[in-house]
Amino acid sequence: MDLLMQDMAIKGWRVWCKYLTFHTPYIPSVSPTIMGLFLSVPLLATSVTRSYTIMIPLHNKADMIRPALLSAINQSKKPREILVVDDKSTDDSLSMIEDLKGHYTLIRNEENIGKAKSINKALEKVKTPYVLVLDADTILKEDFAEKVMRGFTSKEIVSTTGVVLPTSIKTRTEKARLIEYLLGSSHKKTQVKIGGMWTLAGCSMMWKTDKLKEMGGIPEESIVEDMEASWKAQSMSDENGKAYSLSYVSTAIAYTDEPKTFDSYVKQIDRWFSIRGVIKRNINKIKKRLWITLGWSLLEAMLPLVFITLVAYLLLGRADFISAGILLAVDALSLLVLSLHLGKKYNYGVKIVASSVVWFWIYRFINTGKFWQRLLFPKKEW
Repeated sequence: MDLLMQDMAIKGWRVWCKYLTFHTPYIPSVSPTIMGLFLSVPLLATSVTRSYTIMIPLHNKADMIRPALLSAINQSKKPREILVVDDKSTDDSLSMIEDLKGHYTLIRNEENIGKAKSINKALEKVKTPYVLVLDADTILKEDFAEKVMRGFTSKEIVSTTGVVLPTSIKTRTEKARLIEYLLGSSHKKTQVKIGGMWTLAGCSMMWKTDKLKEMGGIPEESIVEDMEASWKAQSMSDENGKAYSLSYVSTAIAYTDEPKTFDSYVKQIDRWFSIRGVIKRNINKIKKRLWITLGWSLLEAMLPLVFITLVAYLLLGRADFISAGILLAVDALSLLVLSLHLGKKYNYGVKIVASSVVWFWIYRFINTGKFWQRLLFPKKEW
């Protein structure tokens, strides 16, 4: 009887949380993410031994290229080849990896052509069935490649990605980004379940080489090339008319360098949220499932505005400090509990998660403002 009651309680709790997911838009921090806690992404059950190449586009990353390259060299499933594409670096990037020459092939650009073109230049030389694109400021866990390959569970899946976490968590921007990534790890499960992923993690994504070549490589016309590639892939179909899809492996972990200052953080999200061109170029080609993700993402971007407007109305319009306090407390507590749960999964302690939540709670409103600014008023030049 006790076991039966316990089982019923657990099922009841899950039903309640799923209900909250769809019926509590006044909790903007967690509403789009809760559902991912109850979903699992299909993965291959056994170890994968497919041959792959690692490509590292490099431009002025002297402080990070060595650990990034070493993480590629030391993968538990060794790559057949590592291609480092130097995009006319002007710092000491190449001298930092001079002693590792036997482990990689260097491709030099005669001029600075950008990340996407550098990747596509190296793609011509890839002979393996899979290729892993790794940013020069990103460090892979030693089992990343082996685990991320488990996401290729069907021939329709053309690319997989894993969890991205900050390399360092010292500044307020790094702490805010930690929570953003933790919440995103759950959100991506829901996107995979829907069948429409907003974007791969551009700093560490693995592709089927022939499918990436079929796409024409990484799109070169966009400043958010990872999102552009994700949308373009999901607008294509195989010879049987089955739409290509993307996958996600929550146990494949990569650590990437994050902005250290507020100004550099704003510049980064200014570029990340320059998505209007991506939507405009792909809106007539994307499948129905990505439309769902698009609608959900736009709703998610509206919720913080609705939330802060409601709080302001309660405080300034009605002087209802109790209701406003309850609303703020419920939102903050929900965000904290969810972040602690996800943080524990990736071995982050209570103290670091709790202090990071404070900064994320503030920064998400900055993110929302920048999202709508760039969607409505895109930059004409970069």
